[in-house]
Amino acid sequence: PAQQARHRRHVGRDVEVRISQLQPDGTYVRVAGGSVALDANGVYAFTHGPVTAGTYSAVAWLPRHRDHAKGASEVVYFRIP
Repeated sequence: PAQQARHRRHVGRDVEVRISQLQPDGTYVRVAGGSVALDANGVYAFTHGPVTAGTYSAVAWLPRHRDHAKGASEVVYFRIP
């Protein structure tokens, strides 16, 4: 799975990506994550593997910067059959 977005104003800065897997009790447990830098077009991508079948969530955290507070993207949910 990969998550990507465009953030042109912050080229070269790091984005922290967190991937969590849905557990049988209904909670999500973090299974992968890491920091990736925005490229020259303000795009980031994060790939992890191997993965098992299941339902996952992904969120990207942007660190505080002079023009905004620390914040997170909307959570993206996806399923791997």
